[in-house]
Amino acid sequence: MTANRNDSEEATDPAEMDLQRLDEQLARRRSFDRPLFPFHAETAPVQDHGRKQPRRLTDQVDNRFMRHVPNLQLVQTSKGNSKGGYGRNASHLPTPVPIFSLAFCIFKKNDYCQTVTPALQGLKFKWFGHDGVALHEREIVKKMAPFSFLRIDKLRNEFMDDLNIIVSNAPMRVVASAIRKDKLKQQYAYPENPYRLALLFCLERAYMFLAKKGHHVDVCHVVCESRGKKEDAELELEFRRIIDGKHHLQDNHMPCFDIIFSSKQSNAAGLQLADLIARPIGLHALRPNQPNKAYDIIQPKLCGLKFFPW
Repeated sequence: MTANRNDSEEATDPAEMDLQRLDEQLARRRSFDRPLFPFHAETAPVQDHGRKQPRRLTDQVDNRFMRHVPNLQLVQTSKGNSKGGYGRNASHLPTPVPIFSLAFCIFKKNDYCQTVTPALQGLKFKWFGHDGVALHEREIVKKMAPFSFLRIDKLRNEFMDDLNIIVSNAPMRVVASAIRKDKLKQQYAYPENPYRLALLFCLERAYMFLAKKGHHVDVCHVVCESRGKKEDAELELEFRRIIDGKHHLQDNHMPCFDIIFSSKQSNAAGLQLADLIARPIGLHALRPNQPNKAYDIIQPKLCGLKFFPW
C-alpha cells in the first residue's frame, strides 16, 4: 500500500507535471525545426528585397536612424603646437592663446563601427596592451601619463606616425569653427559668447552637409562629452535654442539634430578623434603660414569651416 501511494504521488506531483509539460513544449518546438528564440540578430534571414543570406547587426544600423552621426568635442586651444603632428615638436605659444575652436567629426555609422573604432583600438593595444586608454590631445602634447613614453624621440615619432595614419585613413568628414576671442572683443561692444557662436556655425554647416546627402529629415545624434550636470544643462539649452531656430544670427531651424552626452569613461572613438583635430584647426586659424602637418592631414576631410571674426 505504501508503494502504491508513492507511485500515485509521483504521478500527480505538480513539479513533475510542469517538467513533463516543458518537455512536451520543447518537443513540439523541435518538431517545427525552428529555434527556441524566434529572432536572433546574427542569423535571422533578411526578408526585404528577397535577400537570403544571414545578416549582421551592423547591416541594420541604418534602419531607424540616419547614416551620419556627428561626434562633437569642445577644445579650447592653450599651450602647444601641432607642428609635425598632434604635439610633435611642440613649440611654446603665449598663454592663453586667444582662440576658441570647436570640431565635429561626421561618420557613417557602419564606417564608425567597422573601421574607425577597430583602428583606434588596434593602436591602443599596440602601444598600451589594452584599449582602456583615452587619446586626449592635451595629455599627448604635454607627454603626460600614460603618454610619458613620448619623451623618447624615437617612440614619439613612431607613435605620431601611427596616429597620423589613423586620422588620415578615417572615413569621416569634418566641420569646424574657430573664434578669435581678442578680435571679437575689439570689434563688438557686446560680443557674443565664443562657444555659442562656434556651436551655431558648426551646426549650420553640419546641417548643410547632411541636407546635400538627403539626411536632414532624419534623426542625427550629436554626441558630446559630459562635463558635469550644470555644464551639460547649459550646453543642451543652447543646443535646443539653435536647432529650434531661435538664435538671432540664424535663418532656419534644424530639427534633425538631437544631443547625447557621453562620459569620458565611455572611451568613444569619435570624441577622441574630435579632440585630436580641434587644436590643429584652431592653430591654423591663428597662424595660417606656420607649418602644421596635422592640419594638412585634416584639410581634405573638411566639408565646412568658419573663422570668426577675420
